[in-house]
Amino acid sequence: MRKSLLALALVGSFAGTAAAQDAYWVNSNGDIWHNSRGECWRTINWTEAKAIPECEGGKYAKPVPRPAPKPVAVEPPKPVEAPKPLVVEAPAPPPVVVEAPKPVVVVPVAPVEPPKPVIEKQTISLNAKTMFASGKGELADTSDLDKLVTDLKKVSDLKGVSVEGYTDPMGKPDANDKLSQQRADSVKAYLIKNGIPAEKITASGKGSAKPVVEMSACKGKKGKALSECLAPNRRIEVSIDGTITITR
Repeated sequence: MRKSLLALALVGSFAGTAAAQDAYWVNSNGDIWHNSRGECWRTINWTEAKAIPECEGGKYAKPVPRPAPKPVAVEPPKPVEAPKPLVVEAPAPPPVVVEAPKPVVVVPVAPVEPPKPVIEKQTISLNAKTMFASGKGELADTSDLDKLVTDLKKVSDLKGVSVEGYTDPMGKPDANDKLSQQRADSVKAYLIKNGIPAEKITASGKGSAKPVVEMSACKGKKGKALSECLAPNRRIEVSIDGTITITR
């Protein structure tokens, strides 16, 4: 307690010349202050760790550090060889099972029979009024005969073509027979000219035979009206005999 009061007094008297150190008070020259007994004046920050042995009579002398042991030479470890890589063979892939293709079932198709040839005999009646002028045996219009030629060329096995000329019952029988023959011959010549074999064609004049319209059906008619009534009798009939392939 005495030391502390004395220290405070000295602080007051030497405030301009002394400054507080960390653990001990020193003067302006940096020398530690001592009392009359030679003791160093401590500050309030003094601890045993900060004690100076000269001020404390060697009481807190710090132990002399032992010399550090000499380094021991240690040989570096020998390098260790890296382990060789372990080669592991990959397992073989499992076999791929491929299914055999399923057999294709072929359903037999019944053979299609070719169309059977049909032997037909056909008679075509052509209006003489459209082909001939009145009372004439020369052809005036051949449009109906052109269609006939096309049909005849479709016959695969033409056996024969019969051309018959007919007139109405008006006029003299001899004149009608002659006119009907002339018209049949004109049709035959046109067929031959367009590629129908001549040896397959016959032409004949029938006059007023086998009338389509009887005179009795035209009773009471005269002049032009009678001629129009008997017109169906003035005709050319073509009969075709041959083999035609028909799909039924």
